[in-house]
Amino acid sequence: LVTFGNVSLDDNVINHITLTTTLGGDGASSNDSMTVTISNLPNIALHAFRWDVFGNAGPIVINTNNPEATTLKRSVTPNESIVAAGCMVNGKFHGFSTTWQSIPQQYLVLDTVSWAPAEARPTKDFVLDIDYDVTQGRLYCIAADTLTTKTVLASVDSDLGTLTILTELDAFAINKQGEMYGITRSGDLYKIEQIGLFFNEERVGSTGITDVRYFQSMTFDKKTNRLLWVHAGENGTGDLYDVNTTTGIASLLGRVIVGNEPAEAVGLYTTGGSTDGIKAVTTKVLTEKCYNTAGQRVPHSYRGVVIAGGKKQLQK
Repeated sequence: LVTFGNVSLDDNVINHITLTTTLGGDGASSNDSMTVTISNLPNIALHAFRWDVFGNAGPIVINTNNPEATTLKRSVTPNESIVAAGCMVNGKFHGFSTTWQSIPQQYLVLDTVSWAPAEARPTKDFVLDIDYDVTQGRLYCIAADTLTTKTVLASVDSDLGTLTILTELDAFAINKQGEMYGITRSGDLYKIEQIGLFFNEERVGSTGITDVRYFQSMTFDKKTNRLLWVHAGENGTGDLYDVNTTTGIASLLGRVIVGNEPAEAVGLYTTGGSTDGIKAVTTKVLTEKCYNTAGQRVPHSYRGVVIAGGKKQLQK
């Protein structure tokens, strides 16, 4: 057992802490260090839908400072289908659904109190992400191009639910200024600018994530303008990242866990940029009941990141 001293965390940033040991006679130096990422940014309450083929699909709430304790609000399968993508538009959730076998079903407009469909139209489009440009009053989405098997950016006719293909992307989001950012299958972040009828793609940089597959969901927090991304890939799903729109670098905040299982989250959005919930990380001595990031009760002697009194702390 190696015990490290206290670590001071910088405020309002994502801290990357590397711990290293040098022990005499150690024949396996490859495991002598590890890096942990701890966000000390204000918490953001994210809303999304869990995509799950085993009957546990529905709206979830993800706290960015503790995604491991994500809660499923209720099971919602509109017209016996699974919500595969969506976003909030003027108090209504606009989205696309599939069957449990990922066959496209409907373009939906859901009431966010009952989650019952206010509108529903059949569709043959396989949509993986969707967002709304408030400056244009227009919906855009990421969809599968059945002719090329690629994923593409498309505009959405909100009356008919039909698509117009624009360019190739795997995930995207639009901020309140109407600026669009997207991530490619290779993990590069691009800024996308519309010039007339055309879209110009400017590479920002690599996110550092190269395994980008299946359902992705991104959103900008309306209050802080932070770009949040719930990632999915061949090697895992549910990783929550904070993406730097200046460098492209994606910083891991944690993994979205529902019922002890990593969750595939779609239709990511925020409601007015609320930062209620778990506050930023602190390092003071614990006196209250504490829990690990999986929501399990742990003793005060527990070492690692714990939740106590609604705050995330790093126990040494």
